[in-house]
Amino acid sequence: RLDGLGIPALADQEGGLLTQPVVMALATLLQVVARRGDVSRAATLARTPLVGFNDSQLEKYIADKKGSSDLLKRLQSHAISKPQRALFERWKRLADSNRLVRMLEETLDHSDLLLAYPRQVDRQYAEQFLAFVQISLEKARSRRFEIKSARRSDYTWSWPTANCSHYLSLPV
Repeated sequence: RLDGLGIPALADQEGGLLTQPVVMALATLLQVVARRGDVSRAATLARTPLVGFNDSQLEKYIADKKGSSDLLKRLQSHAISKPQRALFERWKRLADSNRLVRMLEETLDHSDLLLAYPRQVDRQYAEQFLAFVQISLEKARSRRFEIKSARRSDYTWSWPTANCSHYLSLPV
């Protein structure tokens, strides 16, 4: 099916693309972007190699009632290093501007995800997932483009104004 969308697919015995650990971490990040107040998804993200919180760090992050209710933003105040804080800030900035593919690309470039999953096939899975997300978002945007008024002289076009990640639903 990925080949039909123009995404080169690997034939392997390890299961589907969305079941690969490297992809599951990236998909969890997208789920947190789409549902910023969902504690369960945020906790799952915090335990991935993208964040890497231990039990104590996770508890402090989740229990922080003084922090933002936007759990993506709250990550910034719980970062364990300056580079990690910079990554979390980039996530927030790019997510807020609906630049989700760019966010995923920068995640691959600036996180330890590919150190945790160092095989070449893991990089290929991650790249396939990025292509899948890009195509999915393009399809979601094109479906949302509609004529609001049928009068010939008064056409109003509507593009998605909300966070486009809400249109992308991935199983995690």
